[in-house]
Amino acid sequence: MAVGDLDRRDGPPERTSRAAFDLVVSKLRRPLVRPGTVRRSPLLERLAHGDGPPIVSVVAPAGYGKTTLLSQWAERNGQAFAWVSVDEADNDPKVLLTYVAQALDAVEPIDERVFDALAAPASSVPGSVVPQLSSAFWSMASPVALVLDDVHLLHDQQCRAAVGALADHVPNGSRLALTSRTRLHRSSQAADKPAKRASRASEVLGQHKLPGPGQQH
Repeated sequence: MAVGDLDRRDGPPERTSRAAFDLVVSKLRRPLVRPGTVRRSPLLERLAHGDGPPIVSVVAPAGYGKTTLLSQWAERNGQAFAWVSVDEADNDPKVLLTYVAQALDAVEPIDERVFDALAAPASSVPGSVVPQLSSAFWSMASPVALVLDDVHLLHDQQCRAAVGALADHVPNGSRLALTSRTRLHRSSQAADKPAKRASRASEVLGQHKLPGPGQQH
């Protein structure tokens, strides 16, 4: 199934993929909230504030409803969401950033040079790809919430540094939301920026674990 065939209930109309490889389109879909899911109204109110911090970090163990919380936020929030579900395969920085670029491009077309840099075998990730993608994110005209779900799976240093660079280029009115089972490792100055600037929900989540097995996390 092509990226353009994604269910439109999950966000704005999807654009044709400009990635250099076949994407796993389910990674770009916001998980739908199942009927009967417990709503975290106090947390949702905190997230809904338009004057909130540009970076939101939701940190809690598996099963505490991190993914569900952000999905509920997306359902009730009027702004566009660009969603990437991170997995182990994203520890290749060009793979991770291709998904991020495609997610943003689905909300608003970004500079073609971002995809050119991602597709070029000889292009430098820190020297070319990250600056161009960060600039494209910063230049987006409409507010967007970029969600990176399960960032604890990222152990590659260039991937972590890239997330740090994105954290420095969140446009006014937009948000970068990260979910993780553990606090971000302070392995480099760039990778530490989201941890320093984030508004954490871990303490509240820890007090309100969602009941029942199989709950999205």
